[in-house]
Amino acid sequence: MRRLPKGSSEPIILKSLIGGDKSIRDIERITRLKKPTLYLSLNKMKKKGLIKPLGTRRSRRWALTRKGRKIIKNRVQAEKILQKIAGPLRKVVDLGFSFREIERTVSRK
Repeated sequence: MRRLPKGSSEPIILKSLIGGDKSIRDIERITRLKKPTLYLSLNKMKKKGLIKPLGTRRSRRWALTRKGRKIIKNRVQAEKILQKIAGPLRKVVDLGFSFREIERTVSRK
């Protein structure tokens, strides 16, 4: 299994919690992340105020906070926009534009 870039597990975990609170086992099954990665990420996200623990330590479940819901809502919206522009953007790159040139062209407007 290949390694994810640092910090990339957080959006995956947040997405898994959109439908409601989940146990660590549920999150592990949905995200296919290993438990050490999950615990590390969950604790970081808890400190950032994105998620909150529910229940006792033995029957712990994790839920999004208001801040977490806002962040994942924005992320999902951004992903939808990216899906719409990915094809045309690939075509522009295939035609010889670099990402730097695309960035300069877009920022001029």
